[in-house]
Amino acid sequence: MLRLLVIIALIWVASVILRRMSAARKRPPGKSAYGGKMVKCAECGVFLPPQDAIDLGGGRHVCSAHRRGAGD
Repeated sequence: MLRLLVIIALIWVASVILRRMSAARKRPPGKSAYGGKMVKCAECGVFLPPQDAIDLGGGRHVCSAHRRGAGD
């Protein structure tokens, strides 16, 4: 009886892993979970949503970690 439960549990775990791998392949490459436009920090290169970035003008943005250098 215990052996049957272990086999069923292993099959269930394997099916969960396979479903997650399949779902990851279906997501188009280059798309973030955010799904909107992202801007790049001019200092460190991290991509973040525009509402979280500080606009320096001229298409340049910085993240909150570089806020002091931007004059805030």
